[in-house]
Amino acid sequence: MEWLQTGSAMRRWSAAVWLLAAAAALCLWVSSRDASAQSSTSPESSSEVPEVAEPLSGLSLISASEIEAQIAVVRGDDTLPDSLKQEIVANYEAALEFLRLVTSERETAATLAATAESAAEQIREVEREIAGLRLAAPEADGGVSPGASVEDISDRLLVERTKATALRERASAVEAQIAQQEARPAEAREAQLALRADLGQLGAEVTASPPIAELTELDKSLQVRNLSFAALLDARIDRLDSEVLSHAPRLALLRAQAEAARLAVTRQEDIVRSLEELLSSTRQAAAEDLQA
Repeated sequence: MEWLQTGSAMRRWSAAVWLLAAAAALCLWVSSRDASAQSSTSPESSSEVPEVAEPLSGLSLISASEIEAQIAVVRGDDTLPDSLKQEIVANYEAALEFLRLVTSERETAATLAATAESAAEQIREVEREIAGLRLAAPEADGGVSPGASVEDISDRLLVERTKATALRERASAVEAQIAQQEARPAEAREAQLALRADLGQLGAEVTASPPIAELTELDKSLQVRNLSFAALLDARIDRLDSEVLSHAPRLALLRAQAEAARLAVTRQEDIVRSLEELLSSTRQAAAEDLQA
């Protein structure tokens, strides 16, 4: 029994050391974030590349496996009331969700960076598509075989009208993306300022908290929740950085895609118009044959 109590104490001592290291690293990291933000906006540094803070080593101490281990310890602690256990576990589960969101933010940032890197080649591909659309002329008969019946032409016209509708919707969607992206850099910078303010406040709260040894189990779980949330704020700031840095090539790609979409709509509408004319003339010829 004494061994089990000692083992439990050791597990909690390890968690306390882990939490203390992460809290200390958060305070240092918040300071470096603030310094980096100030240096990047000050007139003296406007001609220099802003210094990027190193990855937050302290927050990397907060892993999902360690949080899950703490949840198991709390659930197995018979000295804690059930209601308190629920509160503690809820904080740890919130921390786990924040870490899952961190992964999502990092993946989005990587996707944005990859899109920016490949944008030039994609634009060249779209330009080749645009050139092909400009050179291509719709078939005079709308693509139906000579002597097609009214029913065949009507069926083909329905198909081509559906295609035209889909192309118009696609063109509208691209135009909407362009309108949204044109205002995005300013929005992203404003969001970054808000996130840095939140992170600074969180760092102040962690700094002002009592020493680890004086924290209750509930307070420790709140600290882990806060530190995981700080990791999420950090990831969101980095994702917004990727948005701003990749904005120009991504917007250029969207504009090229919009031009291709407009030309595709024009060409498809020409096909529809050609079929409508063919259908009208075929119906007229059929009527004249009946009268004869």
